[in-house]
Amino acid sequence: MLGASEISMAALSLLGATLHEFKALRAVALTIIVFHISTAAVEIYAYAGGLSSAIWLNVAARVFVAALFAYFGLFNSRHTNK
Repeated sequence: MLGASEISMAALSLLGATLHEFKALRAVALTIIVFHISTAAVEIYAYAGGLSSAIWLNVAARVFVAALFAYFGLFNSRHTNK
């Protein structure tokens, strides 16, 4: 099921890259941030349930990607019509 949602996020990212309206770009960025943070939380829960510690690399990658989307998609936008 996670794989299907990853494909959906990829489609959202690719299609969102062609948007020019600030509110639409912000909605795409926020959706991707929520997805990665919530998935990281599920992975931490899985680790607590006995999953290998190798999952921490994936958790770190998700938090890093979410931070990049927050920085570039929400806080460092070149658009002025907020």
